[in-house]
Amino acid sequence: MIYKRHANQARLLKATVAKLALQLFHDVRLLFFISLSISSFLTFAAEPTISLVKDDVVVFLGGTDMVRAQRSGHLETLLTWHFREETPKFRDMSWEADTVFALG
Repeated sequence: MIYKRHANQARLLKATVAKLALQLFHDVRLLFFISLSISSFLTFAAEPTISLVKDDVVVFLGGTDMVRAQRSGHLETLLTWHFREETPKFRDMSWEADTVFALG
């Protein structure tokens, strides 16, 4: 008799935990989709605009990442294409050893 009561309580507890886990999964999933929607909206709403006038100089300043971006040429090409009427000039002032860890 005691065994049956414990077995029933264990089954009931298992079913309750399963229901709670399923509810938690749905709540987390809903929260994830809401936060994703809000973040994507804020990303598009807060998108900064860049404006250049004729013969402006764009300076690339930074560490190793900026050196690599400048060497690959993708960023400069995109900016040149987007501002083709303004004909910007580019200057590279990035430095490969410029890190917060002073490795260079």
